[in-house]
Amino acid sequence: MDTKPTNANGTLHYGSLHITQPPTLGMQAFIIDLVTAPDPGSSDDKADVKLPAPCAKLSCDAGITLGFLAETAESLLPPGSEKSVMFKAIVSFSKSEPVPRKRGVARSVTKIGYM
Repeated sequence: MDTKPTNANGTLHYGSLHITQPPTLGMQAFIIDLVTAPDPGSSDDKADVKLPAPCAKLSCDAGITLGFLAETAESLLPPGSEKSVMFKAIVSFSKSEPVPRKRGVARSVTKIGYM
């Protein structure tokens, strides 16, 4: 049995895959300037490392998918930009609910901070 997600043309399509299992419901997006970002392999301890500020909050009742991340990155970056988007999520686990809750399909991107 073939379990790979495909679209109508038979090519692989990952946009509908959740980024984690169980699905992550919320994330933050950060803009990273690739030109001025410090080199992660650098041994210069004196470098003034400035952490990026969050620029958007994402949420999706049904769980965040790769397609939702791609759409958000495209909406945050102008075409031809030298910057990239970094996404961070906090995942916590709790006791399972006795009755699984039914998730909706509402999703949102709230832009915050300076971009």
